[in-house]
Amino acid sequence: MREKNIIFNFNKMKRFTLTFGLITGLCFLGIPASAEPSGLIDVIRSQEGVTSLTGPSCQELTQQERFLRLWTLNVGETPGPASVAVENADHSLCSLVINNSVPSIVHLLQDFKTTFSGPNCWNTTLRLSRLIQLSRFSSAEEMSFWMTSPYCRELSKTEKPLPGDIIAIRGEKPNQPGAFDEIHGMIYLSDDLVFSKNTSSSMSPYGIQRANLVYQIFRTADPKCTKVQGRPEDCYRWVNHYRCTSSEKDQLDLEKENSDFSSLSGELKEIESQLSEYVMNGQGNYDNNKEVIQKRLTDIEGKTLKLPKTPGKASFFAKALLQKINSLKVQTVILSKQPPR
Repeated sequence: MREKNIIFNFNKMKRFTLTFGLITGLCFLGIPASAEPSGLIDVIRSQEGVTSLTGPSCQELTQQERFLRLWTLNVGETPGPASVAVENADHSLCSLVINNSVPSIVHLLQDFKTTFSGPNCWNTTLRLSRLIQLSRFSSAEEMSFWMTSPYCRELSKTEKPLPGDIIAIRGEKPNQPGAFDEIHGMIYLSDDLVFSKNTSSSMSPYGIQRANLVYQIFRTADPKCTKVQGRPEDCYRWVNHYRCTSSEKDQLDLEKENSDFSSLSGELKEIESQLSEYVMNGQGNYDNNKEVIQKRLTDIEGKTLKLPKTPGKASFFAKALLQKINSLKVQTVILSKQPPR
């Protein structure tokens, strides 16, 4: 994607025609279908922070916990001692505590609701894949940018997804042959479970969810469309899977090698951190600094566009900065539509 295609101009805000409900309530520009729970496994978090799988089969819950432990290993963490599934008195329901089995970020995010709208499905997917570091709004373009980056590869139809892989739900773009829209993103845990934040609304919690329910919500329940490679001809919406590796080390190495990039990246991280703390927890002084932050984003954007267009790592991460700037600017638009604390 060329840089000029991803510049976001604050002067065009008044022509930003999406309604507040659409941009803050959904990960894509459309209304998700309603769906009744149809799976057998539930995920429950107690007020004390104990997260459990529940269902009629202890054997099935134990199998699901193994997938969760593999996810933890795949993100470079070590799971704690495995829990034992416990049946209730009449043997009609089983429960299994998974606190020791999931990555540390799940303890922070499971059932968590943000203070302000903005963080969405694509941001959640990219953050849990260690492609970006903080919670805030992420655009569909940012999602696409990373899925086509050197850090991600699409799985073939015959490759089995692993816990921690990315699920990307796409939909055909009307009257544009070959083009598609990003509809939703989430983390594959097993054929039965995913980690997802289904909308960008502050009322939408993060969490481990039943995969079949999320597929129904986003109208992708057709089995022939839920594991494809590329764009299928006979699916209105379809699911691609990706396996990604963290970009953080390469970016840190570039910051050590390139002082101009390091300066811009550091300034942008500071702004991203302020926005993330504000939208997630209502902390910080964004209300009094929003005009300054908007101006700084525009200034960083201009300086990033002037960086030398050398091929390779430097050029890639300059484009990644532009994608982040665009998403952060949209996050400020979302905040402008919401009442302050």
